[in-house]
Amino acid sequence: MVCADGVEYVKGQDARPEVILVDGFLAYGMPAQLGRAEFYADCHARLADNGILVANFLESDPDIPFYLEEVQSVFGESFAVSLSEDSCNYTLFAWKGTWKLPSLNTLLTRARVLESAHPLNLRSSARRLKQGQRLASDHRFWQARADRQAC
Repeated sequence: MVCADGVEYVKGQDARPEVILVDGFLAYGMPAQLGRAEFYADCHARLADNGILVANFLESDPDIPFYLEEVQSVFGESFAVSLSEDSCNYTLFAWKGTWKLPSLNTLLTRARVLESAHPLNLRSSARRLKQGQRLASDHRFWQARADRQAC
């Protein structure tokens, strides 16, 4: 695990991590440089071939639609957003390659197997992740949400 300035870390080419976790917050939301296409492109380039980017978005951040457009410009359709189970955050999952998420039934089957070894509610997480695959590209949802935040 490396704890570093995310923008500076992904610019280097030393390591090829399978996972990059981004959890950068200021009082008003995420620092602007962590939501730009350049940052996501650097993450994409830095990730291993089967790598995944996981980022935390504050639900009240009005710039989430912009961040998602920037993510899509780099990762294409290979991303999903999930509302966190016990907080007001969204979690972004963006992966290299063009593979799609497995079906909900497959995710639930895998979650059931893993739940026997972990005290997490993985079936609930699987459902939210699958819903988030549709939600990530629903521009009307994000625009309506941003409009509500502005009021």
